[in-house]
Amino acid sequence: MMLAVAFITLLLVAGVVALQVKALLLLFKYLPRFPFRPLFRVSAGLIGVIAAHVASIVLFGTIIFLLAKTNPDKFGRLGGLGNYTLHDFIYFSFSGNF
Repeated sequence: MMLAVAFITLLLVAGVVALQVKALLLLFKYLPRFPFRPLFRVSAGLIGVIAAHVASIVLFGTIIFLLAKTNPDKFGRLGGLGNYTLHDFIYFSFSGNF
């Protein structure tokens, strides 16, 4: 089962890297076309990079949630009070407290 978790993690990391690269390429392509001052373009670029990072975190939280709900005895679980929702896993992905 450890091999399955490692493979899923490898696919997830590859997907997140592809998402980040695609976001950066799109920002690199379209930001110079904006008819705004450079300061606003830099701000839009930062917002775009943060949005891509948030999408990556949500993707990680969703996959961890699906793994934990599929078979918690094999894939692991969150300890604590009990029944967790998708929002809880996304929160833990944001905070990094696994």
